[in-house]
Amino acid sequence: MAIVLQWPWMGIAIPCFLIGGIGYPAHFFIFKDRFSVQKQVIYQLCLTMIWISYYLACTVLPGSPPKGYKSELTKGRKVWKRYCKKCESDKPERAHHCKTCRTCVLKMDHHCPWTMNCVGYKNMPHFLRFLFWVIITTGITFFELGKDLVQYYKDRNLPSYLISKSKMALVIVLSLMNLVVLFSIIVLFLREVYHIVFTGRTQIEGWECERIESQFYSERFWRRIKKNYKKVHGKKLPELTTWKNAEKVHYEMDYLQEDADQLDESQRNILSSPRNPKTISDHQSIVPETFTYDDLVFPYDLSVYDNLVETLGPVYTWLLPWGGPRSDGLKFKRSDDAEDQLDLPWPPDGEDSYEPGDYELTKTYDDPQEEESHSGAVSTNVTEEVNDNDNYIDSDNDSVSSKVSDLFKGGKYFDNRLNLERTEWMNDFGENLEDFGVDIDTERTTHLRNRSQTRKTEN
Repeated sequence: MAIVLQWPWMGIAIPCFLIGGIGYPAHFFIFKDRFSVQKQVIYQLCLTMIWISYYLACTVLPGSPPKGYKSELTKGRKVWKRYCKKCESDKPERAHHCKTCRTCVLKMDHHCPWTMNCVGYKNMPHFLRFLFWVIITTGITFFELGKDLVQYYKDRNLPSYLISKSKMALVIVLSLMNLVVLFSIIVLFLREVYHIVFTGRTQIEGWECERIESQFYSERFWRRIKKNYKKVHGKKLPELTTWKNAEKVHYEMDYLQEDADQLDESQRNILSSPRNPKTISDHQSIVPETFTYDDLVFPYDLSVYDNLVETLGPVYTWLLPWGGPRSDGLKFKRSDDAEDQLDLPWPPDGEDSYEPGDYELTKTYDDPQEEESHSGAVSTNVTEEVNDNDNYIDSDNDSVSSKVSDLFKGGKYFDNRLNLERTEWMNDFGENLEDFGVDIDTERTTHLRNRSQTRKTEN
């Protein structure tokens, strides 16, 4: 869960106290007598790099789209076109509006209370370097203080007057403080590195993937996928085939059936009601039986090396205080994965909206007539899909259907998060979008200019 400080300035004061309160007393009162000049210089250099990287992490802004930014059409590129009602401009891909900074943040990772700043595209390298230098410095401190603690244990039978009690107390206090900082920063650093290096995701995108995995076998999720597929490709969703693990599909579907088999007679009567459009067989049939979450392709996950370069910039700048990515943060390199059967913009369920027209696909065509014909075909297909599902959507207000929905909440997949909206869903740690600093009011509904309105405005 995110930490909320009553006084935001404490987010700066506490790290400064820990950096100065551990590093300098450890050096001048404990290490100075046994460190060579070279070791002392190295230790002070590490402390200095902490201060520099922390200052930059606090003061360098993560980057925001230009005022009045409008998404540009790029040939062959699929992204959801989103609009921020508070900034009154389009949102670039991977950007979110921060409720604390009150602006859209490029490639937003999270809002950090310990830097009083958002961590995003332009200052992520400074944030990671800060964590790195803290780990290096506290690691050295832990090793050196550990040697003192071991020596005190070996000398436990010596007369007390041979041991400096004040120095021993300082060693114990600094060791405890240092251990807490070292452990906390290692956990945060590993979490960031895992997302960036091995998945190409920000923390928000990692949370998004957890949400999709949690709701993957829900009827509601696949209704949105089908609708989005028609919107993007102008045709019905084809039969999907797993590339990963066919046995997992059967296991998941069997577990789904076990949940349904556990219903008692009264619950089955509700399901068999003629007023209820949602039956057990319907629930299972809409979820592909030969497709798993592992078959989804996250479009921004490149190779390990490319993921690092996209985040930190060229290799030779990774440890330099001024190193960082070279692009503008408005568009990002994508993986060319032939196994992407859906080929939908991320997230595939269209974020938090499934009403037709809420999102506009950013794609261009060489021939204007082709664009018009495609747009018309897609619009027709989407309308047909909505009409097909009218009974389903309207039935959510029906008392019988509400009871049915309650039945699908007891098992592994039918938990109480299965049908939650994106702005309400929480992961296993209890984190929702707000805990990463996102202003959920800007994520709920997206209002867009349609293409005809855009042309009139431009003309």
